[in-house]
Amino acid sequence: MIGLSGPYDFLPMSDPVYVDMFHGTNNLQSMPLNHVEGPRPPMLLASGASDTTVDQGNTDRMAARLQSFGSEVKVIKYATGHIGIILSLVPGFRKLTSLRQDMIDFIRSH
Repeated sequence: MIGLSGPYDFLPMSDPVYVDMFHGTNNLQSMPLNHVEGPRPPMLLASGASDTTVDQGNTDRMAARLQSFGSEVKVIKYATGHIGIILSLVPGFRKLTSLRQDMIDFIRSH
């Protein structure tokens, strides 16, 4: 599994749009982190060091939760923001990060 700047754990919410979308300000069942209840397959979790859309804490907390069950997790933080992570997978923008190669290496190693 490869996660890119994932919103794994971002409660409580205050934005009315998100409160409505996720059925409340503190709906624990809406967070992927709360569905990790045992070991999972190896995961690569990538995020941007300057991401202001999805705080890096989401990645850190998900990695810690997975590791608490003995799951293998590799976390990589790139010197870019939220859009830069995805954009770096597009031909012509791949020099923004090493994400594409890191993904290939991760997949090959498993």
